[in-house]
Amino acid sequence: MLYNTYIDESGNTGNNLVDSTQKYFALAAVSIPQTKEASILSYIQVKFDSVKEIGETEIKAARWIRASKKSLILKSILEYLKGMQCDFSLVILEKRFMVCALIVDNFLDGAYNDFEDYTWCNDKEEKKKAAQYFYDILDDEDIELVSSAFTHPELEMYQNAFDVVFAKTHNLKYKRMLAGCHLDELYKDDYETVMHNTDANPSVVRSANYTTFTALGMRVINVCKRKNYRTNIIFDSCLLCNEAFKKLYERFNVMENNEILEVWAGIISWKSWVESFSVANSKSLFLLQTADVLATSVMKTLEKIFSDENLKEYDEFVKILIKEMLEDDTFFFVMSDRNVRKLAQIMNASPNARM
Repeated sequence: MLYNTYIDESGNTGNNLVDSTQKYFALAAVSIPQTKEASILSYIQVKFDSVKEIGETEIKAARWIRASKKSLILKSILEYLKGMQCDFSLVILEKRFMVCALIVDNFLDGAYNDFEDYTWCNDKEEKKKAAQYFYDILDDEDIELVSSAFTHPELEMYQNAFDVVFAKTHNLKYKRMLAGCHLDELYKDDYETVMHNTDANPSVVRSANYTTFTALGMRVINVCKRKNYRTNIIFDSCLLCNEAFKKLYERFNVMENNEILEVWAGIISWKSWVESFSVANSKSLFLLQTADVLATSVMKTLEKIFSDENLKEYDEFVKILIKEMLEDDTFFFVMSDRNVRKLAQIMNASPNARM
């Protein structure tokens, strides 16, 4: 059977990872059997026509969620998709935590260190623990400095960011690694990665978009494997990311299966499961808008959960969707411990599904 997988995002701030109004980034995929697309499209059109306002031509979930009648339409669309054997996958990332993970990936990298300690490359739990440590000790101004250094690498900015991290680190293990860091060598290689990456615009390499694309793609492919179907991937056009995502698709589509990579990193070849990759404009494609509905709904509900706000009826429905995706291993999150605990408590789910 052949599916079409539609992908869209919510919370996009490019490589600005410290926007206080957009703390999270969500990337969602809705995989739809081709044989059922006509029925689904007809259903969505009828629902849209029943509540659309004058001049309104598309479903914008961020606005519709706030209107009780329109939120009921969103609920009915998502329920209908589930009933038509569509598959949902989603990745959500807390941007502040992502910056702290970059500190671990770079400043604690054993390849650029006198001590050649690869603990944080080889042990995911230790990497989470280290990222959480920096999340806790650095204030927002520090995070902004570090984020700028990694996304717009200049040696002086790099040095300033490193100095702040070093000064505030009191954990002896991390302090020792920081003291042994070959910063000039690390900067040179990082500069080459970010500024001369042949797969992506420099503004994309350290963006939340680029980071989440692979994680979401792997979850989509796992569903394809489990249910034995192939899919086309249709991504909502983003001028900054289109070429980068195409390059990533091409890379995964030509690679051979590698058991070590699959077991250790969850990286699998796409070539047996993906027919094609293309971009489209969601403004003119209802089926692509379903991915925006899923991404925005999940992100907005989780924002309420993380800030202890009261949940409305639609949020309670979205909670059920999240729990189902967690149980199906199609929901992936990268977050601080506080938010992981809140998610686990409210969803009654294991807190081990991140990174």
